[in-house]
Amino acid sequence: MGKALLPPNATAQELAIDGAIARIGDVEVPIANLWNPDLCPEVMLPWLAWALSVEPWDHDWPVWRQREVIKASIPNHRIKGTVGAIRQILSAAGFGAATILERLHRFNCDGQVLCAGTHYCGDPAKWPHYRIQLEKPITNPQALLVRAMLDGSDRAISRLDALDFTAAFFACNGEINCDGTYNLGVA
Repeated sequence: MGKALLPPNATAQELAIDGAIARIGDVEVPIANLWNPDLCPEVMLPWLAWALSVEPWDHDWPVWRQREVIKASIPNHRIKGTVGAIRQILSAAGFGAATILERLHRFNCDGQVLCAGTHYCGDPAKWPHYRIQLEKPITNPQALLVRAMLDGSDRAISRLDALDFTAAFFACNGEINCDGTYNLGVA
């Protein structure tokens, strides 16, 4: 410890604080690691996610998933508002591949196209609406999470109409129960 700069009449509390501050240089602070999702201490991951505008953040995700979502954040901000960003977000969060249907208004009501509820026939006001078709079923809470994730990543003018997984295969193997956790395919 170097020479204290306190006056000779310093109190015991001032001397104790001076002694504690004198050792601050001995504390290792790996600042570079705090900005690296792979090296950041687990307890600091929520703060790193906050600093990089990762939304939403789920504290219940496993640590490896939290690190992956943080890593995907910077490239996602570069392409924010694009179909590619939506695909990357869904993939990084573990929801798999998705088909994104845009321009749901482009058909005319002339009987040539069968509108099965996935498109708006002849409504030009619906041009910013889109729909996501997932390859596998998701639970209702997962659907809420996906919607929250997409609210922060799609264009401000866009509107997600539905998460559609009606084409996903529901096997009668006991993995999916009809207890309200899952619905019949559109969330």
